[in-house]
Amino acid sequence: MNTQTFVGNLTADPVLRSKSGQTPRATFRLAVSEQRGEDNEVTHFLDFTAWGTLAENVVESLKKGTRLVVLGRVNTYEQAVEIDGEGKKIIRVSFTATAVGPDLRWATVEVERNQKANASNGKAKRPAQDDDEDEAPAPKAKARAGASRKAAAAFDDDDDF
Repeated sequence: MNTQTFVGNLTADPVLRSKSGQTPRATFRLAVSEQRGEDNEVTHFLDFTAWGTLAENVVESLKKGTRLVVLGRVNTYEQAVEIDGEGKKIIRVSFTATAVGPDLRWATVEVERNQKANASNGKAKRPAQDDDEDEAPAPKAKARAGASRKAAAAFDDDDDF
C-alpha cells in the first residue's frame, strides 16, 4: 500500500456524495504548497475521497480554508479520453483519505467522540469519560510481595524528573 501524508488547506467545504443504502462517500480538495527554492512556490490541488464514518465526520467538522493533515492512499487507474479528436488512454491519480485532522500549528480543537454506531459491528461506541474532579483517583500500582526494595523503589510515584 502506498500511503502519503499531505498538509494543505481545504479549497471548499467537503461534499457528502452517498446514496441511500450505500456507504457514505465524501469528496474534498486540498491545496498543497511546495517550496522549490527561495522564491519559487508551487501549489498542487489534490482531490480526496473519504469513506464511511470518516466521510461523515469530515463533512460535519471541516470548512473551506481549514488547514489539514491528511493521510492518504495513492490510487492510479487508466481512463479513456479524447484529446484533439483522438481517443487516448491516460493514467489518472486519485487519493483515498484514511485519516484526516486539523493542523494544530494553525488551530486548536476540542475533540468530541462520536455516539454513532460502529460500522464493523453495529454497536454504539462507548462515550468518552469526563474527567470529574470530585472522583477519587485510581489506586496506584504496588510492588508485588517479595520484590526487593530496589525494585519497589523503581515504581515509586515521586514526580522528580
